Amino acid sequence: MSHPKAIFTELDASRLYARLVNELDPEPFIARLAPNVHYESQWVLDALTTRDAVAELLRGKTKSARAAGGAEVEAVICAATNDPIGMPLVALVDKQTKRPEATASFKLTDGLIVDVAICEPFFYKPAWLKDPDTYVWPKPEPEP
Repeated sequence: MSHPKAIFTELDASRLYARLVNELDPEPFIARLAPNVHYESQWVLDALTTRDAVAELLRGKTKSARAAGGAEVEAVICAATNDPIGMPLVALVDKQTKRPEATASFKLTDGLIVDVAICEPFFYKPAWLKDPDTYVWPKPEPEP
């Protein structure tokens, strides 16, 4: 009997990114990046458009964070309250102030992350999820 292959979702991408930030382990996230991933951040001068470029950035950031004794932010899985409403994303919360400093959102194609966007928290207005492990995004259907 064949079991259906698990579908990789935006929530799964959010979990991997949270692991990257909280455990300083970028490899599982990097393994899910599409070869032509588009990575854009309001804190990075130019967009990155290859898996290798994004991997180099993320490995460098985690190496620096380890050397500094840990990340300055904690990753918390949330849902967007702005369009697209309910989309899973990660809030990067300052460990001292407990305020979100940024959000990370993801777009997928064929089980790979094709777009990573790091932006100010007001853009998606993240809402904390009571239980991210049971959350299901009522993803809107694409328009014809």
